Amino acid sequence: MNDNLKYKYESVLALYIEGLVLEKKSLGYIYDTEAYILKRFDDFCIERGHPEACVTCELAAQWATQRDAEGINYRN
Repeated sequence: MNDNLKYKYESVLALYIEGLVLEKKSLGYIYDTEAYILKRFDDFCIERGHPEACVTCELAAQWATQRDAEGINYRN
């Protein structure tokens, strides 16, 4: 894991997520909240057994679905 990363990403999308986070940080963005949300998305991909190194429409739709523990303001 790169020392500039706060989270360890492990899904098939890990390299892409890490690349995005590192690029944003290299441009001077703090990017901590976004990195946390991307970690949750990474975990979501693992839980769903997402096998492809791409984000499909189906995966995006599942991710966009409001969960029981989430309020509408959280989704915004």
